[in-house]
Amino acid sequence: ARGVAHRASLSARARAPAMATAKYKWTRAEEDALRDGVRKHGPGKWRTIQKDPELGDILRARSNVDLKDKWRNLRESGALDAADATGGAEEEREASDREHAEGGGKRRRRDGDEAETSNAKGKENAMDAVTNALFNETQRVKREASAAEAEASAAEAHAARCEREAWEAEKLARELIDEAQRQKVGIPVEGTVDVADVAADLLEEE
Repeated sequence: ARGVAHRASLSARARAPAMATAKYKWTRAEEDALRDGVRKHGPGKWRTIQKDPELGDILRARSNVDLKDKWRNLRESGALDAADATGGAEEEREASDREHAEGGGKRRRRDGDEAETSNAKGKENAMDAVTNALFNETQRVKREASAAEAEASAAEAHAARCEREAWEAEKLARELIDEAQRQKVGIPVEGTVDVADVAADLLEEE
């Protein structure tokens, strides 16, 4: 009879909008299944009760929060047997304590992970700062080396130009000396400049 009534209730819920499911009053079959689930698995094991092969189908329209709230209402309203109410309350407290302990452990692990992540991030930032400093120093040295190389190239070009000018001056002086020698063996022309004197002056200037 309990199964027939529950199936009729489920059929009615299936025809109703999904958002209205939580507003349906608990059936006797659901309450009995919840009691059986708590006796079998203990209070606080709401997800385990939902997955029970015998009880899960009856309670499939209820969430684990629904089971928890309904069990508390049954206990507070006196609808439970003395053994279920007493033992259930104690077991529920133990289950709640376990949940809190597990939650505290998770929080501590999360805090530890966050601290470790923060430390790793700090080390990474420090390494990035050192890397950036080394990169900037390397760039500065490269710029100075390029400037020194440019200055050396300019000095080399200037020396080459001076050497070329000196060679040209020496060549001109020799040509003048040769011309002077030719003038000495020939007839001097009035008013001409003594090429030998000019060549001598150029050589002295060098």
